[in-house]
Amino acid sequence: MSSSQPISMNERNVWRLSATPEEIARSNEVRFAELLTFFAFGFPARGFLGLTPFQGFFLALMVFLNVCVLGFFALVAFGRIQLPGL
Repeated sequence: MSSSQPISMNERNVWRLSATPEEIARSNEVRFAELLTFFAFGFPARGFLGLTPFQGFFLALMVFLNVCVLGFFALVAFGRIQLPGL
């Protein structure tokens, strides 16, 4: 089942009319290997919302800082804390 030119990972369209049986078999082998990898090692590297772990951490950090700043402004606006000199 080897063809003269192996099918690339980006080439997924096995329904095209010019696909040879070898190309279809190679594409199916690649998909099966991806499924085995998924079930053996769990989820792929991109998790929540398609973000990498670093991007997810950075997003969580920015949301946390936003909540802190808005909470501080709300406390000042409602007079729960008094800034010196005002």
